[in-house]
Order: sequence, then C-alpha cells, then structure tokens
Amino acid sequence: MLKLIYNLGNLLKELGRNNEAEEQYRLAIKADPNDAQTYYNLGNLFKELGRNDEAEEQYRLAVKADPNDAHAHYNLGVHLDDLGRKNEAEEQYRLAIKADPNYSETYNNLGLLLQNLGRKNEAEEQYRLAIRANPNYAKAHNNLGILLQDLGRNDEAEEQYHLAINADPNLAQPHYNLGKLLKDLGRNDEAQEQYCLALKADPNFAAAHSNLGALLIDLGRREEAEEQWRLAIKADPNLAQAHYNLGSLLKDLDRNDEAEAQYRLAIKADPNLARAHNNLGNLLSELGRKTEAGEQYRLAIKADPNHAAAYTNLANLLGELGRKTEAEEQYRLAIKADPNDPLAHYNYANLLRETRKFSDAEKEVRIALDIDPFRPQFLGTYGDILADEGWLDEAEKEYKSALEHSDGADDSVKSEIHNNLGWVYTQKKLYGNARDEFSAAVRLDPKNVKAIRNLRTLSKIKRRRRTPQQSWRGMRGAAA
Repeated sequence: MLKLIYNLGNLLKELGRNNEAEEQYRLAIKADPNDAQTYYNLGNLFKELGRNDEAEEQYRLAVKADPNDAHAHYNLGVHLDDLGRKNEAEEQYRLAIKADPNYSETYNNLGLLLQNLGRKNEAEEQYRLAIRANPNYAKAHNNLGILLQDLGRNDEAEEQYHLAINADPNLAQPHYNLGKLLKDLGRNDEAQEQYCLALKADPNFAAAHSNLGALLIDLGRREEAEEQWRLAIKADPNLAQAHYNLGSLLKDLDRNDEAEAQYRLAIKADPNLARAHNNLGNLLSELGRKTEAGEQYRLAIKADPNHAAAYTNLANLLGELGRKTEAEEQYRLAIKADPNDPLAHYNYANLLRETRKFSDAEKEVRIALDIDPFRPQFLGTYGDILADEGWLDEAEKEYKSALEHSDGADDSVKSEIHNNLGWVYTQKKLYGNARDEFSAAVRLDPKNVKAIRNLRTLSKIKRRRRTPQQSWRGMRGAAA
C-alpha cells in the first residue's frame, strides 16, 4: 500500500498536479515515517516550486530517517550547493560517497563544487573517481575536459571531450566545448563541425549559435554569422553576448540604427556588460551624439573600473570637446587600468603633443612603440613630435618606417603619413621629394585637404615663401 501511495505521488508530480502529489507524499510519510526516499522526493517537489526552506527540512528528515542513504545526502548536498552554502554541500557530498563509494554523480558534483572554489587538483581527483565508478559517464568526462582546458592541458582536455562524445553522442555540451577548444587552437574547420554537431543535438543551444557566429566572422562569412546570432537570440532573447556581437557586425556594415538597437538589448540583458556600453559609446560618438556617448563610456567604467578602452575613448571624446584637462585625467586612468594598452599611451601622446608638452608626448609614444613596435600610427605620431621640435632627419626616418609597416593600415592613415613626410621634405627644401609625397597622399585619400593644399602651396613656394601644412592623426573610438 505504501509503495502504491508513493508511486501515485511520483505520477502526479510528473503530471504537474503538485498539490495532489504533495498530499500523496505526506500520506506515504504518515504510513512509514522512516522512509527516506519519500522525504527527499517531497523535498524535490518543494525545491522545484521554490519552497527552499521546506525542501531543506524534508531533505534533513530523509537523512535523519536513514543516515546511510546516499541519495538523501546527495539531494541535500545539491540543494545546499544551489543555495551557495558550499561548505555544508561538500560535507553532504562526502557523506553520500561514504554511504555509496560507487555513486558517480556525487563525485561529479563534488568536483564541480571544488572547481568553483578554485581547488582544482581536488576537483580533478573527484572527476576521475566519477569516471572510474562509471567509465561511460559523459558529463564527468566533459567536466574534466573543461578543467584540463582551464589548466592549459589542451591535449588531455580534447581527449576527455572525445570520450564524452563517445559515451553520449547526443549530448550537446561536449561538442560545444570541443568546438571552443579547437577554435582556440586555430583548427577552425574542426571547430565549426563540432559547433554544428552541438546544434544538431540541441537546436536551441544559444551559446553554440553565438560561438559559431563568432567563428564565421573570423572566416569572413558575415551573412552566415548574422544568421547564427539571430538564431542565438531567438533561442535565448536574454543572451547579451549574442546581441553585442550582432551589434558589432551591424556597426561594421554601417547599419547603425540596427546596431544601436542590438547594443541596447545587450545592455538590457546585462547592464554590467562594459564592452556593450563602450561600443555603443563609440557608435554614438561617430553619429555626433557626443553627450550620449560620454554617458555610455561612464557606464562602461562603472560596470568595469578596469576597462582601459572606455577610459581612452572618454578621454578622446573630452579632447574633441576641448576639455583637455579632463581628457588628460582619463588617459592616466586608462594607463593605470592597463599599463600595457598601447592605444592609451598613443592617444595620450597625441593630447600632450596638442598641448605642446613634447617631452611627455615623446615618452608616451615611446611606451606605445615598446608594446607595439611597428604600428604605423604610432611611428607616424613619433615622427610628428620630432618634426614639431625641428628634428627633421629623425622625423623623416620615423615616417619612412611607418610607411614600411603600413600594409594593413587604412588608406587615410597612409595618406596622412605621406603628407607629413612631404612637410619634412619641404622644410629640408627637397621640393621634388615633397611633391611626390603630397601626390601619394592625395592618391590614397582624395579628400585629404591638407595634402591638396600643400601641393597647391608647393607649386608657388618660391614666389610666395609659404610653408605647407603639417597634420597629425589620432586614433579615435578604439573598439573594445
């Protein structure tokens, strides 16, 4: 009779008739107050209903009814783990293992708990014990793979992901994790295959859609990437990373209204996603909405006080608005947040140059070049500083070096460098060389007015004794 009442409770729970299920479990407990299984099943019902205090009470009654019931300790451990009471959860998992040394799920859960606490060696031991208890336990292989990847033991991690897949080919997570590992290793075709297998196992796996989109972007397949991010958002409208990635793609495609909408959805899903605030700030700045851009940069900094790019971009904006003192403060904060961010040093150098603090400007651009020795913009700015102080031969050398390393640079960047090199040649009275440089600048950027005017001035230089204009270029709106 007890078994019948108990089974009826289970059936009613499966049918979602929770009040009736509770009633049957209580009747079963009344019939046998020492049946641990009924207590923890009633606890599971309460847990699903969010009645956590009542759930814990039932789990503890289960443990009291039978201190040697591994499932009772396990269920109490899971509940305490979910409530963030890690020490108590660990104790219950260990009691479950003591009651049943072959309880593989308990080893796995204890491994997860220890890993989250940073006790990685102990976590590895528990995962391996789970696998020893059940060699075909796919989730344990998968979790061990994650841990090994985190430890930089990529070959071992890959092996564990494959063992997880062999144990359960329809479990999406190992395919997904293997895809992430393979992408990190530069094995893009294999990574794409694994992401697709993860999605075959679970078509609504939002993170797999999102990561596949990121991989497709790396492969230059933008339309397919957009499709994957939209599928990710359809599967999980609150996946901030997918909105953010889609926003970044749409911005690159000059679909600015759509990009803004996606960045705002990313922020709605995760108000602390600093890079979404930062990139929305960049977009708004480019659209001339400077006040709104500044607000977004400040929100990025509030969300992540170590977000160097946000400080840099706010400084750039303040500099454009003529608020030089505030801009200088933000550049210093950017450098404090990340001393190895070359753009912070570079942009700070440009500000210092504008305010004619040439010694400090040279110091900052040299730091940028120590970090990234061949960035043409950095070399060009170094040339600008030297030219400002009359060190023409040294400036010429830096401009030439900038052009030698400019293969991947925008034409507008190369145009400015040619123009400024032409200015140096004019100062050195090498007018033929100057004409060649100004002409190259105009070919690369027909809208470079400075180069156009410098060519015009050069044609009259002997008669009018005018000196062509020098210019400099700051890298504004550095993306996250």
